[in-house]
Amino acid sequence: MKILFLYTGGTIGMRQTSSGLAPAHGIEEWLSKNITGSSVSYTVEYYSRIIDSANINAKDWYGIAAICRTRAQNYDAIIVLHGTDTMAYTSSALSFLLADIDIPVILTGAQLPWSAPQSDALSNVRGALACATSQTDNYAGVSLFFNGHLHFGVRATKRYSESFTGFISPNSVLRAQINTHGEASPIAPTTTVHTNTTSPYISALSAASDVTGRSVSFEDAQHLPDIVPITITPAMNMRRLHEQLLPHNSKVDAPDAVILLAYGAGNGPDTDPDFCRILAGYCDKGGTLVVSSQSPVGGVHLGTYAAGNSLARLGALSGYDATFEALYTKLYVLHVAGFTGTDIRHAMNQSLVGEFSPQEPAATAL
Repeated sequence: MKILFLYTGGTIGMRQTSSGLAPAHGIEEWLSKNITGSSVSYTVEYYSRIIDSANINAKDWYGIAAICRTRAQNYDAIIVLHGTDTMAYTSSALSFLLADIDIPVILTGAQLPWSAPQSDALSNVRGALACATSQTDNYAGVSLFFNGHLHFGVRATKRYSESFTGFISPNSVLRAQINTHGEASPIAPTTTVHTNTTSPYISALSAASDVTGRSVSFEDAQHLPDIVPITITPAMNMRRLHEQLLPHNSKVDAPDAVILLAYGAGNGPDTDPDFCRILAGYCDKGGTLVVSSQSPVGGVHLGTYAAGNSLARLGALSGYDATFEALYTKLYVLHVAGFTGTDIRHAMNQSLVGEFSPQEPAATAL
C-alpha cells in the first residue's frame, strides 16, 4: 500500500527555541527511523507552510483538502500530521469538503514533540497507520486518530490540553480502536462515514474544495464568511449583543451566522425582553442563528423547556448534538460554496456527513 504523510506542523514535529516550542522540519528523518519493517511504502510531503496549528485558518482547510483530493488518485491513504489545538476544526472542515473521497484521510498529531521523552507521537502515528492500512475494514473518509482511538472526523473535539487522551467524541461512537496486537478493531456498527449522498449540498461542497468551485476568494477578506460564536451568561451585556447582531454603524455588517452557546438542552433567558428582541431582529433580517450547548454531552432539544422553545419561535435552529467545531465549519463551508438564506437553514437541519445523530422527539422535562 502507498501512504502519503502530509506534514502541516504542530507539536508532533516541534523543537525547543529561545521563544518556546516551534514547528520545525525533519519529520521525514524521524519517520524513516521508526516506520520500518512495514509492508507499506510512504512519501512525506510538507504543506506549503509549517505552522503551530493555532495559526491555521480557513484558507488552510481548503489548501489541505485540495492536496488530499489531488493525491488521492495516487495513494491508498493519507495521514495528515497536524497540531492538536485546531485539529478538530480541520478534521470537521475536511469531512465536509472531502465527503466524496473514497480513501482514508486520517489526522493525527501529538501532545509532546517526537523528540521528547515519553512522547505520544510514535504511538499515534503507528495507530493512524494501522487504521489507514487495515486489511479487514475500510476506514474511508475523514477520521481523527489519537491515543488508540479512531474518531469520525466530524464528531471529535479536543477535551484535554495536556493529557494524552486529547480528544473525545462526546455524542458519537468511535470508528475503531487499536487492540493489543497493534491492529485496528472496528467499534462503530459500520466503518463508513455516514454521508448523505443524495443531498445537493455534498456535490457543491466537494466542488468548493477546488478554487474554481468557490463563490469567494480568500484574498478578499471583506467578503469571507463571518461566523460569530456568542456565549450566553447570566450577566451578559445586552447592549453589546445588540451592537454585534443589529449594528447601526454602516461600516460593520451583522454576522452571516451566529452560533449561540446556550445552557443545557438549548435554553436562554426567555424572560429578558431585550434578549428576545435582539435575536428576533437578527433572524428577521435574514441572519442564521444556530443553538449549540455549553454542555458537550447530550446536545440541544429546543422543545424540551419553555426557555428553549422560545429560541425556536424567534427563528433559531437547533445544532442538535453536533460539536461546536462541526457547526462552525459547516456554516463556513456552506457560505464559501455560495449558499445563503433558506438554503443554509435547510442544510443545517440535515446531517450531511453524520455531524449529528439521528433525531428522535425530545423527552418532556419533569
